[in-house]
Order: sequence, then structure tokens, then C-alpha cells
Amino acid sequence: MTFKNSFAEMLALQNNINKQQKEQLQEEVTIKTHKISALYEQLLSQYKTFERIAYEQSHLVRGPLATIMGLVSLLKEESHSGDVEILLRYLDTKVLEMDKVILAIVAAIEK
Repeated sequence: MTFKNSFAEMLALQNNINKQQKEQLQEEVTIKTHKISALYEQLLSQYKTFERIAYEQSHLVRGPLATIMGLVSLLKEESHSGDVEILLRYLDTKVLEMDKVILAIVAAIEK
């Protein structure tokens, strides 16, 4: 075997190794791309869920709560017995607490 033949064989072997490595890397990139796509779809789905929750909190839950807050405010303007006044203050406090919680949830989701 001559030097020229040995060199040619080494080049052919190196080209074969490079081809195999390239194919392996392409396969790994394809697999990772599929995984990233799946994760992206999962994140997108979760984001849509968070958007729906934010909408429900700010409209479906907070809407009736705002109505209750208005009714409590109107009732507080009227004169009532001591027990009713205490109940109205307690109701007002709890309604405001609920409102703060809902607003915090919506703010956290919208970040």
C-alpha cells in the first residue's frame, strides 16, 4: 500500500466519520426542535388558561362583587340598628378584602 492510497483511505474514513457525525447532530437537532415545539405548545395552552382565569376573575367574579359593594354602600347610608350597622361594616370589610384578592390575582396573571 502506498502513501497516496493510505492518505486517500484516511480521507475517505474521515469523510465517513464526518458524515455520520453530521447525521447524528441533525437527528439530535430534530429531536430537540420537536421537544421545544411541544413545550411551546404547552406554554401557549397555559397562557391561554391564565388569560381565561384573569377574564373570569375580573369580569365574572368581580362584577357581582362590585354590585354587592355598591349595595353595601347604599345600605350604610341609611340608619339601622346597632346590630345591622355592625353587620354592614363586617360585610363591607370582607367584600373589600375579596376585591383586593381578585385584583391581585388579575394583576399577577397579567404580568
